[in-house]
Amino acid sequence: MILDNEYLRYNFNSLNRGTENHPELDLRYKQIVSIQINAFNEIGDLKSLNLSNNQLSTLENTIFNGLGSLKILNVSNNQLSKLDKEIFNGLKCLEYL
Repeated sequence: MILDNEYLRYNFNSLNRGTENHPELDLRYKQIVSIQINAFNEIGDLKSLNLSNNQLSTLENTIFNGLGSLKILNVSNNQLSKLDKEIFNGLKCLEYL
């Protein structure tokens, strides 16, 4: 699966497992192989994003742009071999990786 903002726009409400004050997006075990740039632009108030246990091998430097409120990011158990430090530049509120 390629994760893009069209998929997220149509599925965010059903995938949203959080509360109004702590919106979460749980995308564990979705067999995601890549994420389209700007896929998360329309869900900027997201606090927690779980991308664990997918098939991601790379993440673009700007992939998390627009997620300035994100506090928790889980990308464990993927096939990531390298992450550039710039990938986290826009994540000013990030507390847990």
